[in-house]
Amino acid sequence: MAHTFYMKRDKSRPVFVPVNQAEAQAFDDAIPVGPVLKVTTTVPRSIKQNNTYWGLLAWVIENGPEWIGKKWQTAQAFSDAMQLHLGYVRHVALFNGEVRAFPESKSFEEMTQARFSEYFNKVQIELNEMCGYEPLPMYLNRRAA
Repeated sequence: MAHTFYMKRDKSRPVFVPVNQAEAQAFDDAIPVGPVLKVTTTVPRSIKQNNTYWGLLAWVIENGPEWIGKKWQTAQAFSDAMQLHLGYVRHVALFNGEVRAFPESKSFEEMTQARFSEYFNKVQIELNEMCGYEPLPMYLNRRAA
C-alpha cells in the first residue's frame, strides 16, 4: 500500500524529517520500524502560485485591456488559449487522421511544480506584452489600493 507523507531534508544529516507532528504520527502509524522502503520523492505544487495564476487571469479579464475581456470571458477560456498559444499542449490523433492540440493538464497530479513555474513565467511575459504593462504587481497590490 502506498502512503503519502510530507517531509523535508535535514541539513545536518542525510535524513528526511516530518514537516509537523501530525505527519510524524501518521508516518509512525503507517510504517513499521525495520523494513527497507522504496522512496520516490516529489516536490508538491504550490497552492499559492496556482491561486495567483487563476486570480491573475481573472483580474486581467476584468481590469486589463478591454479587448482581452471581450475575447475571453472566463479565466478557464483564457488559460486554454494561453496554453495553446505557448505550446503547453497534448496532441490527440482523431479517427479521421487529423491531429489536434488540446491544453495540457495543469492538475497537481499531472504537471510538476517545475513545469508549472516555467509555464507561469511565460504567461507573465505574454500578459505583459498583451497589456502593455506588468499586471502581476497590480493584481498582487489590488487590496492595498
